[in-house]
Amino acid sequence: MAVDTAVYSPHEYRFGAKREADIGTAVTTVDQCNIAEPVTVTTEIVQTLDMRSGAGRVLRTSDVYTSKEFVKTTVQTSFPIEADQFGTYMESVTNQADDANYNVIIASAWTGPELAWGATPAAEDASWTLYIASPETNKSRRCHGMFLTSVVFTADAGSDGGRLIANCTWEGVVAPSTENDPTLTAYGTTWLTLQDLHGADAHLKQITPSGGSAEEVVISKFELGIVNPTIFVGFNGTNPEVIARGMGNGLEITLNVDTKVDSETIDFWSDRHDGTDHKIEIFSGATHAAASFGVEIMHGILTGEVNPSSGDYAFFPLQYRATDNGTDDICVIATATPPE
Repeated sequence: MAVDTAVYSPHEYRFGAKREADIGTAVTTVDQCNIAEPVTVTTEIVQTLDMRSGAGRVLRTSDVYTSKEFVKTTVQTSFPIEADQFGTYMESVTNQADDANYNVIIASAWTGPELAWGATPAAEDASWTLYIASPETNKSRRCHGMFLTSVVFTADAGSDGGRLIANCTWEGVVAPSTENDPTLTAYGTTWLTLQDLHGADAHLKQITPSGGSAEEVVISKFELGIVNPTIFVGFNGTNPEVIARGMGNGLEITLNVDTKVDSETIDFWSDRHDGTDHKIEIFSGATHAAASFGVEIMHGILTGEVNPSSGDYAFFPLQYRATDNGTDDICVIATATPPE
């Protein structure tokens, strides 16, 4: 057999993702994502390497047991997220539909759904089909019945021109398969950036300590993280019977912002020691209803020490976790367009 002379670049792999109409029913047309590096797929296969009784003193091929059924598959990737994608990903990771202003509002006492395999859920509760499209024709790897369990959205003035980058993790328990190539819908080029959060009075960037006054802040980094722990319960053939969202430690919403040290922020270090919660409002508009990008956390607790960091100027890296006071909305996230 002759040597195949094809040599592929890692950048020839493409990645696409799309929500499924029915949980676990794969789709063949997906939205391409603007990845720069190959996607990581990890399947926690069962592999038993214990020696069994028999002739000889070396592990025998027949001793090895391998199974790919009902074990976790994790898909991780990172890409600049386009404005039309942002609402879809935000809605999906929070299991929360947007409102008339395209805001995703996490209300007090949020509870994740329990979903039956094969059911037709609301769009915000849908599972996903993912494709890693190979440069070899019809050798694409497909993962279906996946759930978006974590996204970290980062916009950093010192990286990629301040574009908002999504670091995504999906999880599922259906084994990946080799499939024909999907139809990839091209991504747009309307990017969300850190610059969207800067400007005149039409942009809202303030932090209000509980019992205090609003402090205007200057930021150089914005990082919003959401983790939605998901478990897969029971067996339906090689599929789960029920998928439960918001398990473990529940929906975790974190916000990290680098803020300039000045008269507005200088006392924040003591709020960390006193356990004083902050209301954080960072939007591309004067209100979240008017914004196309941003977040409001009503009761954020500082989770890390507030020390000035070195660089071209002194700034505080503020690390928050959103909490539920039992009355107010927990979080409001502004998106640009309705989810797809």
